[in-house]
Amino acid sequence: MRGALTLGVNAVNPGLYGVAPPQLRAAERDAWEVADFLRAKDFNIQSGGPVLGDRATRDLLLHNLAHAARTYSSPGDVFVLFFAGHGSQVPDPSWSERDGKNETWCLYDGEIIDHALYIALAEFQPGVEVLVIADCCHSGAADVWESPRVLPPTGAPARGFSPTTALEAYRALASSCDLQPRLRPGERQQILRANVELIAACGESELAFEGPRLGWFTDALLQVWEKQPMLPFADLAHEVNLRTPRVQTPFCSPLSLSWANGRMPF
Repeated sequence: MRGALTLGVNAVNPGLYGVAPPQLRAAERDAWEVADFLRAKDFNIQSGGPVLGDRATRDLLLHNLAHAARTYSSPGDVFVLFFAGHGSQVPDPSWSERDGKNETWCLYDGEIIDHALYIALAEFQPGVEVLVIADCCHSGAADVWESPRVLPPTGAPARGFSPTTALEAYRALASSCDLQPRLRPGERQQILRANVELIAACGESELAFEGPRLGWFTDALLQVWEKQPMLPFADLAHEVNLRTPRVQTPFCSPLSLSWANGRMPF
């Protein structure tokens, strides 16, 4: 069985975030495009289609992941989780990260911390293959650089908050952010039972950018998948990197065990 959940958020709720970050223009279109691509490959798209804008809440994400873990529970089942939108960083009160920061996805009603996502993904059973795709700033689980970075062109929106905006948002959301669970160093690999792979738009300290139609990373990913759908993940990430402006570094990283064949079953 094959399933997917695709989420796109152009604008968060300023009343809850305490600040109005710049509105994105292409994140929700990314979610549409990825959903259409996967549907054509016989993936069942949860929630009847991409989850966009004010529908993309933390509760909906966690509910759908729990449902997916029950549905796609046999060895060889495949599930794809895609997010496009703002990514940010918040202080880590437990200091479980070496830099004292947790990376987040900025959903409509609040930020979800990467550790909370890992705990939700831990419900997937051994032998299930889960691919997490993130087109947002700070999306990587580490930092890698394949080539020298350059400054982005003028007018290219970044999918992340400025340091001031990130701090203001954290202050507004601190009670919910600080209560989210954190993992101890090395615990992620212990709790994830499925084979979970991450394809990220950039390193954890980098920014991700978008064009007028799609995110740079999502656009490159779909181009590669259309032409070479059976590429192993390492080769896929390299090809996506070649097609992405050198401001950001797309890459793949196993979050737990690597997939047996290391590629999507297209």
